[in-house]
Amino acid sequence: MVEVVEAKRGRVILDPKGFFTIRKEEKEIVAEHYKPVLKDGKRIGGKIDLVIRGNDAKSMCDTICNKKLINNLKYAAYLGYQLMKAEIAIKKNEDYHQ
Repeated sequence: MVEVVEAKRGRVILDPKGFFTIRKEEKEIVAEHYKPVLKDGKRIGGKIDLVIRGNDAKSMCDTICNKKLINNLKYAAYLGYQLMKAEIAIKKNEDYHQ
C-alpha cells in the first residue's frame, strides 16, 4: 500500500549557509548570495559574497548546488521555484518580483 498525503504550505526557512536575492536584468537571471551576519549568535543580516548570472533556472540551480551554497531542502525548493518564476518572466517579457 502506498501512503497518500495532502500537500500543505509551510514557512520558508532560511538556509544556515545564507540566502539569495533573485532578480531579472533584461534576458538574464541574477542571483546574489549573502553569507549570514551574526551578532550574539543571532542572524542580523547578510553580506554579499557571490553573484551568479544565467539564462535559465536549471543552470542557475546546478551552479548553486555545485558550489554547495545550500543545505536546507525546503529553502532549495523555494529557490528553484523563484528561479523558475524569473525564467518565465524573461520568456514572457514580464516583471518579476521575488
